[in-house]
Amino acid sequence: DTQGNDLNVLRGAGGRMGNVQALMLEMSVQPIYEGAPSHWQVGGFVHDLGFEPYGFATVSRDGQGGMIEYDAIFKRMRPAG
Repeated sequence: DTQGNDLNVLRGAGGRMGNVQALMLEMSVQPIYEGAPSHWQVGGFVHDLGFEPYGFATVSRDGQGGMIEYDAIFKRMRPAG
């Protein structure tokens, strides 16, 4: 759990991401950490790396039932690049 820094971790992996076949990320729908990217930004980034969604699971909801966070599993759909 990188406390809202998933995108920075993925960027830091650089060329090593080509060896990764699957990712599990905790995605925030509602802002939790200041300056953290939206789940749309993170999802777009991993898609551009060659991953597609494989599964989702709700982690937490707010008092009205709205989703706060979810776990997202992505699998490699094509080589990185």
